[in-house]
Amino acid sequence: MAAPDSTPRKYGIVVVGGSGFTGTKICTHIAAKLPADLKWAVAGRSIERLEKLAARLRKEYPDRVQPELEVVTPEDTKTLGEVIGRAKVCISSVLYTVDGENIIRACVEQRTDYVDCAAVPPICRDWINKYHKQAEENGVALILACGFRAGAMDLLAIHGSRELAKKWSAQMGNMTLRIDMVESNMSGGTLRTMLSFGSGGPKALAEAGHPSFLTPIPYTNPLKTIRGIHKDPFLGRLTNSSPPGDQARGLINRSWGLLGGPKSSWGPNFQYNEYEKAESYLGAIGNMVRCYVMLTVFSWVQYPWFMNLILRSAPDLGTGPSEEQIRSAPFTAAAFIEADPAVEKNGGKGCLIELKYNEGGYPFAAMIMAQAAATLLYDRNLTDGIKGGCLTAAVLGPDFVERVRAGGLEIETTMVENALG
Repeated sequence: MAAPDSTPRKYGIVVVGGSGFTGTKICTHIAAKLPADLKWAVAGRSIERLEKLAARLRKEYPDRVQPELEVVTPEDTKTLGEVIGRAKVCISSVLYTVDGENIIRACVEQRTDYVDCAAVPPICRDWINKYHKQAEENGVALILACGFRAGAMDLLAIHGSRELAKKWSAQMGNMTLRIDMVESNMSGGTLRTMLSFGSGGPKALAEAGHPSFLTPIPYTNPLKTIRGIHKDPFLGRLTNSSPPGDQARGLINRSWGLLGGPKSSWGPNFQYNEYEKAESYLGAIGNMVRCYVMLTVFSWVQYPWFMNLILRSAPDLGTGPSEEQIRSAPFTAAAFIEADPAVEKNGGKGCLIELKYNEGGYPFAAMIMAQAAATLLYDRNLTDGIKGGCLTAAVLGPDFVERVRAGGLEIETTMVENALG
């Protein structure tokens, strides 16, 4: 399928915010893993930071086409539009609460496909309300929240759905995700994004956790979440202690709705639940206490004095954990996806999928953003004939799964015949 606008573009990809903390990792992955002849650009506010990044890329990857540098601020909408209009795909790695909307708007107007990792449901809903229809009309794919949340969940569902259909002609039932690592060392941008979400107060957090918060088709299935601590036969000891778990459900339920809801390939009884891994019972209690503390802190962020107190000790924008800290904790996660239990022949059948990315959490997020952009640039076979709109990584389909494999993600799949006995 051709790009939304067949007019020749100077760049295949432009990374806006490419000299920031996550943006630098996106650019490094592009240089290391995407085709060496890709013509691309890095855009940011500071020519000094852009030149520093470019010098490092030239030194480490001298045999590839080097990125061009574009100095632009999101507030300068005219120049921003010109830069984005020179590319087929834009990756946005900025502080989304401040600069994100101008980039989204420019992509819609310039007919440039788009990828971000803005996994903040209220921001996503605002952009959906404002830009989905126009993006759909313009044939522009805006892939939202394609980082750890909810890009990883989408690729698990894409892969699991395909494996169940191939093995047993079955659709999905409950998808249980195990989070193995809680990111304790956050970048300045990640922390500020989380704080902005919490600033809406407990009511806004609760609303964003509704299963139909972002769905184009209402999600009406009753939730079957296990509270507290339990032991799963495939995933081990788990705790219902992931603070953003409900919001992640809202994001992946949008994927389910975009693909057709009850009539989608994921099936009418698809359901997502997220838990954290616990090595011991004492560790499980620790998970629950930490979750309570985090939710309490989020409830206080609505007060300006507390927000300012947190920001005083927050990492600066563009900074984050060291390379040693990142590499010391490889990204791992696992999901057990049952075949739709409402169909009698599916009883006990399911699919265990384990993920591993050795370089760590932030490089993982950078990798899947870069590979989503590559999927749009080189494949663009959007599922079910979708042409554009405010979408999720789910619409990128199996091409996306194969590209993240090529990007270094290890995916181990075990088909289970009798999970009940």
